[in-house]
Amino acid sequence: MKRFFIIALIVISVFSVQSVFAQANDKMLEEFLKVAMVKEQFDETVNMMMSQQSKAFAGQGKIPDEVAKVLQGFYKKYLTWETVKNDMTKAYSETFTQEEIQAMIKFYSTPAGQSIVKKQPQLTQKIMLLTMASMQKHMPELQASLMEIMKKKQPAK
Repeated sequence: MKRFFIIALIVISVFSVQSVFAQANDKMLEEFLKVAMVKEQFDETVNMMMSQQSKAFAGQGKIPDEVAKVLQGFYKKYLTWETVKNDMTKAYSETFTQEEIQAMIKFYSTPAGQSIVKKQPQLTQKIMLLTMASMQKHMPELQASLMEIMKKKQPAK
């Protein structure tokens, strides 16, 4: 009987310690998300995506305009900070150790870290535009390759 109580006490202690570590980790992640301005960057990225899609559909007639509105409604419903925060927090906690998160908090709390955080969306947009321009430049080559495959797959007449 005494052995049972000791084992039960050990099990309860382990779960209590894990709970304390989880709470500390959650607080640390919250602080990281705040100093790294992850929510703001996420919101800006989603807004950028919606804006680009609206521009892509603009002036193409009634149906594309309706499609753009549906896409925007979809994003506003399912791609919000509230809908992704838990998954994002989990991804950070599974990817980085507590020491790494602490180091990132320390860095992003500095003026240099804040400067990088504020410039990150601009950098992301520039890279995206460069990537899209590069892809568009080589699109004829891709289309030719795809057409060649389509020709081979068509049944002989």
